[in-house]
Formats: sequence, C-alpha cells, structure tokens
Amino acid sequence: MPRHSPSPAFITPLLDPLSVSKPTPRLAFTGRPSFAARARPRPRPTAVVGPDNDTSGDEVNVVERPTLDDGCGVAELNDSAVAFVEGAEVAEVAEVAELPHPTKITSTSSGHVRSGSIEYVKQMRERLGSLCATGGEDPLWQAMREEAQEVADEEPLLASYLYVTIINQKSIASALAFHLANKLRSHSLPNTLLMELVSEVAASDPEFCLAMHEDLLAYLERDPACTRFIDAFLYFKGYHALQSYRVAHWLWKNRRFPLAYYMQSQISKELQVDIHPGARIGPGAFIDHATGIVIGETAVLGARCSILHHVTLGGSGRAHGDRHPKVGDDVLIGAGATLLGNIRIGNRVQIGACSLVLESVEDGTTVVGVPAKAVKRGVGVPSLSMDQQAIEEGSGKSGNGPAV
Repeated sequence: MPRHSPSPAFITPLLDPLSVSKPTPRLAFTGRPSFAARARPRPRPTAVVGPDNDTSGDEVNVVERPTLDDGCGVAELNDSAVAFVEGAEVAEVAEVAELPHPTKITSTSSGHVRSGSIEYVKQMRERLGSLCATGGEDPLWQAMREEAQEVADEEPLLASYLYVTIINQKSIASALAFHLANKLRSHSLPNTLLMELVSEVAASDPEFCLAMHEDLLAYLERDPACTRFIDAFLYFKGYHALQSYRVAHWLWKNRRFPLAYYMQSQISKELQVDIHPGARIGPGAFIDHATGIVIGETAVLGARCSILHHVTLGGSGRAHGDRHPKVGDDVLIGAGATLLGNIRIGNRVQIGACSLVLESVEDGTTVVGVPAKAVKRGVGVPSLSMDQQAIEEGSGKSGNGPAV
C-alpha cells in the first residue's frame, strides 16, 4: 500500500515560531507499521517555514534530540523529539532549555571511585546528607540523569522512554511520580491523579524522601544484577512496590484509609506484592525479585533489611491487635521464609530460605529449618553481605560469598 505524506497544513503548525509557548499537538504514526525500527545518525536539522506564515522561506533551527526512524512515517518520541515524515525531518519547534550535564562522582581523597562500586554508593550516601530536609542539589538525581543519557546513546530504541521518564523530569520525585502512576493507573484512578498523589507525598514527607533515596542506594549496593541506579528505578518491581507501599503508608498515617487500601490492592494486582499500608518498613530496604511478598498490618521491618521473594510476615490465628513479627535492623530473610505471630527478630539476624520462624530470635543469630533453629551466632551484617549459605558454628564448612 503506498504511503501518504501529510499535507503542508499538517506540518506548518509544528513549525510556526509564534507557537513556541503553546502545547504541541501529539503526533501519530502514518503509513504502514514497520517492525524493524532503526536509529540513524544525522546532522543538525533545519526546517523551512510554510507559505502561510509571515516568515516564509526562512530557515528555523530546531532542537536536536535522539530520534528513531522506523520507516513508517511520523514517529512520536515525546515533546522533545524529532519526527520523520516520509524521510524528511520535521521538527517540533519548542523552547527546550539545555539540560545541565550531570557530574558523576568519580574520585575521592583516596583516589578514583568506579561508578557502581561500593565506594561509589558510600560516597553518594555521604553527599546526600540532609538533602531532603534542606533542599539543594541532588547528586543521586544527577547520576541517574547521566546514566539515562548514556543508555539513550547506547540503545536509541529506548531514547523516548528514557527522556520522558528521567531526562526530561525535574527531580527524582517527579520521575518517581510519573513512573509509578503509569504502573498503577486504572480506569478508577488515572495516572494524572496518581502523579499528583505521589508528588504530594514527596513534597510533604521528608521521611519518604529519605527512604526513596536510601532504598535506591541499597539496590546498587546489594544486588549484583543492578549495575546502574536507573536499573532498579526503571525495571525492578521490588523498588516499585516498596515506593508504592510508602505512598500508601503515608495515606494510612493521615487516616485516608480507603485510598490506602485501594493503593494496596493495585500494588498487589500489578506487582504481585501485598504489603498492608499499616506496616512499618525502615529506610534502606532491599526487596529482591519481590513476587509473593506478604507483610501484615502490624509488622515492622527495621532499617537496611534485605528480603527475597515469597517471604511472609504474617499473623497467627484470628486475634486482632498487635499480631505480626517485629524485625530489627540489618536483617536478611531468605526466599520463601515465613515468620508468624507477634515475635521479635533481633538485629543482624539471618533467616535461611524456606524457614518457618515461630519464636523470637536473638541478635546476631542465623536460623534455618522447619521449625527454624539457631545454627550460628555472630553473623556480622547479613543484610549487606547477602551471603545466604548459613553454616553451623565450628563445622569447618564455608560458602562462596563474603563472610557473614
């Protein structure tokens, strides 16, 4: 089927320099779809204004942004993109401020620090300091934007996604609001209202701001599959579920119970993670893989804890009131572990995969089995080492990971 080029009347409004401050019309694909989308380098484009404008014949410089030519006419790449019409480049003329080039942390007094390394994360955490309480430049957000730009250059097919989700956003809070809204939207609560809700929480709650940053640092620090901050931010549903829960928890604290329950339902439906909005989870949490996580209403998870998929922090029986586990700081809970009842799990405890914990556990203890029994004491900081090969004290056996 032959392609049809759009008429000049369609192109001209996009190039009208008098419409700089007006919203640009959405573009649509025309012609036959192509499944072999490709990116091609090109020089900085110019466009000739149509005859209906006062500046007819003049050349207009346009904003240069990554684009995709999929060979099927006009391709929409959001408000900062260049569209293609039958091989001729037609640009949206918009006043887009040049984004400052983020500076990645590359060195300390002790020498070079590799991006993504443990030292890099530690230095980032130090620089964050009291950012959420005092405002100012956010080094984590700068690093994320730089990472997104690098990935957009490496993989042009993701350029539009990266620009609209990260690079064109004003802050990590606005990017998170946009991203979560698109994941949890429904006919009942569209993404525009969800964006407003998440933005409201981020602006009004310094604890949410701190946790949002600390959680993201935890993923790069503890998950070898995470090589960039944007890996967890964009693709890891454990991080998405955690931040969505924090929004629901803020609603719960402000006695907006129906909306908090609605958020819990959407998180469970879309992300397969069921965390009651009344539960309390400290900053620096790491939920790996996330599928099948269940955390009850009165459960508490301390700071810097790491939990894997199919973990349950549940109640026991039909009793109301305080009925769920209280987990301390720096605890590692292995995949499939179940903790039931109002029990206390001490600080720096390690719980083996598929264990059933029915009784309280002392600080610094490793427990495994059904029911779980103590097999080792003095385990360091298991939530940071992530070594899940628990051993009996004095057995002489060792795992492959760092000592716990």
